[in-house]
Amino acid sequence: MPVIRMLRASAWTLFLMGCLHIMGHLTGARAFTNPPDEPTRAIAKAMMGYTVRDFPIDRTIASLYFGFSLTFSAFSLLAGALVLLTSTALKDDLPALRPILRAYTGGLLVLTAISMNYFIWPPTICMLVAFGFAALAMARLRREIRTPKP
Repeated sequence: MPVIRMLRASAWTLFLMGCLHIMGHLTGARAFTNPPDEPTRAIAKAMMGYTVRDFPIDRTIASLYFGFSLTFSAFSLLAGALVLLTSTALKDDLPALRPILRAYTGGLLVLTAISMNYFIWPPTICMLVAFGFAALAMARLRREIRTPKP
């Protein structure tokens, strides 16, 4: 699998993760506003009732939770789109792609480690797959840059 295809596979994995996360967010928001059982109802009530000072206004824990959830989805979609655009723009200039791919792969490694500690498994698996494709692209890119073309 060539470098650009591996990089695009990584980007599409992030894009898919963003779409799946939005669907999960919408499902979770529906369950949050109409909790199915008493323990979930108590948690929802507590999250909607407890506020934190976020200058200049007070925010509920629920609004922070949903804001972070939507931001996670949007950042996944944005990162996937930017990598797709970058891989298209630099497909004929692999040496220029190398520092971008290094930063991207390193960032995915850090995000995967954070996700393993704090998030549920579906996003963690998606990030691990995206990281795997990016790492393979990085190894392949190094080989293609070192090997002169005839």
